[in-house]
Amino acid sequence: MPKNSSFAQALRRRFARLARYRPPPLLIAVILLLTTIFLISGGVYLTFMPREAIAPYHGGLVIIYPGVHNQTLAESIAVILIYILGAAGLMLIYRSVKHRHNPNHAHMMIVIGIILLVVAFTLIEAIFFYKIRV
Repeated sequence: MPKNSSFAQALRRRFARLARYRPPPLLIAVILLLTTIFLISGGVYLTFMPREAIAPYHGGLVIIYPGVHNQTLAESIAVILIYILGAAGLMLIYRSVKHRHNPNHAHMMIVIGIILLVVAFTLIEAIFFYKIRV
């Protein structure tokens, strides 16, 4: 019987140590950002769609599926990468404040961030307009 109680005490200590664990805020932010990008880009939709709907073949491989009610795997991956590009632009703009002692570096980070953000927005809009018009 003493073995059982020592096992229970060791288990309680491990659970107490696990309950006190606090992950770094940067790790939490990155996980939340990636989860948000996965959800916004249609990851759940692709997870539950049959294989034929994910990679249609109509006389050739379809990269961007025409119409707004379906999405291919390649299109989803492209949208995920474009959203990551836009998020990187926003992070550059946000982190440029840390370089206020060097205005040239801060200005360069803001300009690069805005360029990334505009490119991401333009690409997403181009994909969306293609899906609407076709």
